[in-house]
Amino acid sequence: MNPSEDIHEPASPDLAADDRRSVWNRRRFEDELDRHFARSLGEGETIGLLSIDVDGYRDVIQRHGAIAAEGLIRSISDVLVSRLGPNQMLARMGGDEFEAALPGATAHVVWALADDLCTAVREHSHAVGCARVHATISIGCVVLDPGTLTHHDAQVAADTALHKAKAQGGDRAILHEPSQGE
Repeated sequence: MNPSEDIHEPASPDLAADDRRSVWNRRRFEDELDRHFARSLGEGETIGLLSIDVDGYRDVIQRHGAIAAEGLIRSISDVLVSRLGPNQMLARMGGDEFEAALPGATAHVVWALADDLCTAVREHSHAVGCARVHATISIGCVVLDPGTLTHHDAQVAADTALHKAKAQGGDRAILHEPSQGE
């Protein structure tokens, strides 16, 4: 498999909601996020965005090799997908980075899901080559209120919150708090 391809991409862009229980590639995710963002402006609906990164992924590659590390990514993606609701989307953005979109989610829902994802990944024993390992993730969260942030601004805000989570030791979620100037 090409490293830039995603691992569970749906075969058709016209799948029913129940068939969307997979990991999308970046292009498909951004197209769908654009559609949800445009709809949210018209309907006044919020969208939660999570930027997710696997903690210590480079160490896994160095210790177990790239092929085994890809097994860790598959295992983590399965855990993440199992926790998402039917209208929520997950994409592998590249390497060990994922994004999730949560249409209609409030800040409370976004925070609760992000915390649940961190716990679920931490508590799961992941197969990495011949070994079983425990992994953690860091998550940056943001809630887009219609008209306050653009799609790009939201991704930047979520990524900034993700970097704060990693700087605090990882294995946590941080919700972006807009400054008064935003």
